[in-house]
Amino acid sequence: MSTEFLTMARDVAREMGGWDVRGGPWPNQFYIYDGDQKLCLTFDDLDDTGRVNISTSYPERSGEVYGVRQYNIGVSFKRGAAVIAREIKRRLLPNYLAELERVKKEIAEFVEAERRQVANAKAIAGALGVECAAVVHPSGIYVRTGYSGDYQDVGRPEFRVLGSGNVEIKIHARADVALKLAEFMATIK
Repeated sequence: MSTEFLTMARDVAREMGGWDVRGGPWPNQFYIYDGDQKLCLTFDDLDDTGRVNISTSYPERSGEVYGVRQYNIGVSFKRGAAVIAREIKRRLLPNYLAELERVKKEIAEFVEAERRQVANAKAIAGALGVECAAVVHPSGIYVRTGYSGDYQDVGRPEFRVLGSGNVEIKIHARADVALKLAEFMATIK
């Protein structure tokens, strides 16, 4: 880890108003952050440009948000920490902060939808009289019930609560039980 790069990252973070610094995956890469705001500083020591490339970073689960905009700028290392911080504030932060708020809002909506889906899954399992463990998956909430063995009566119901509010149910049952279920389902309008 280059001490020159680390010192510059710390100086930029201080110029940003007391942000924190942490090392990145490469010796020439550092993250500066303040709460949810996180930027990646990559110091280019592989050629003569002497640039600091600054790119945006988003919270966990941002990959589930459609169309997340990544922003980045480059500033000469030689211009110093104060100028780099000023360029970040002027050229990068306005767009990034607006996009960060949009991403956080969508993530919060995902989390709330999952909470509702898990609650629905547990209610359905309760109505079936079974214990369940809900497994969150991008395509829905999968529910594993406590049934096992040789499929007594209505054995091993499995269901998936979809984001749309619909529920997909699969039941492994003996043929006579399946026939009764089909007859009952035919009465539902």
